Amino acid sequence: VIVLTGDNGGDDPRTSGGLRDFKGFSHEGGVREPFVVKWPGKTQAGSTCDGLVVGTDFYPTLLDMAELPPRPDEHQDGLSIVPLLTGEKKALDREVLFWHYPHYHRTKPYGAIRHGDMKLIEFFETGELELYNLKEDPKESNNLAKTQPEKAQALLKELVEWRKSVGAQMMTDNPNYDPAVEESMKAKRKKM
Repeated sequence: VIVLTGDNGGDDPRTSGGLRDFKGFSHEGGVREPFVVKWPGKTQAGSTCDGLVVGTDFYPTLLDMAELPPRPDEHQDGLSIVPLLTGEKKALDREVLFWHYPHYHRTKPYGAIRHGDMKLIEFFETGELELYNLKEDPKESNNLAKTQPEKAQALLKELVEWRKSVGAQMMTDNPNYDPAVEESMKAKRKKM
């Protein structure tokens, strides 16, 4: 079995396939990844699947491929994607994905939830919310948080409840923070 993927989007805006932002950012250009699996005798060459997959799915998938029993205490958040790879299913029995990014690296700390086609991003510093319908707006150009506040608040509640349920660590103040460095990074991104 050969598995090829990346982490957190392409390195710069030119590698995001027209999606908003890039590696490390909260928008689709920073979280969507190429993912290729070659499993001789199981996957069909050239086949594709649009099912949602997340990194925590790799462990239960590899156990399943090796015909080993699941270890749910070790992979509580992941699902085996073998049914997607073999063409048995087009999607997993999952409606919700969560992201938790409580630190600085190219972007400000954020959390996000994707429930169906809707995606909410919460920026921890300001509490600012962004809401997108990814089916209608995959490039995340139309923030619906102000026009659909009920939906934004419902997804925020679900995100907060998930963070509590997993004991997610929140950001803490960085005593070495230098706003000049942040401004320099912003200027550099504008030049790209």
